[in-house]
Amino acid sequence: MRLKSLPAIIAVTLALAASIAATTLSLANPYSHAPKPGDQVRFDASSSGQHSAWAYPDQGWLETFLRASIDASLSGAKSDEQQPAVDRARQRSLAVDNGTQGLVGEVHPFRYRDHDDTEVQVLIKQGPLRNHVYWTTAAELADPNGRKYLK
Repeated sequence: MRLKSLPAIIAVTLALAASIAATTLSLANPYSHAPKPGDQVRFDASSSGQHSAWAYPDQGWLETFLRASIDASLSGAKSDEQQPAVDRARQRSLAVDNGTQGLVGEVHPFRYRDHDDTEVQVLIKQGPLRNHVYWTTAAELADPNGRKYLK
């Protein structure tokens, strides 16, 4: 009798493991939905009380900032004690007014030290930065209906 129930136990165990893995992945991803290439978006950091979102002219500087800020967070550094790398990367960013419209060019997953994010390349469609391409995270954007991508 035990041998006949072994396949059922294995199947239940595998299903449970897959469910736990899926739950862990969904918890690691901070976004309820993600932009796709060709999507219209607008910059929006209003949920954090900011009047502008941040962006980088280069994907490498965006990734430098993300890695440095994750490292600072994991080390318990306070905002006035953050690593020089965070400050250097922040100096490369620029502010984009909330509501500025753009067009998504590329979307790339970013993973560092068990932290997930989504990098988004945006062609700005209006204002003084019109026709320039910048990199940001999905957290700094909203979809055309004004819904934030961040959970």
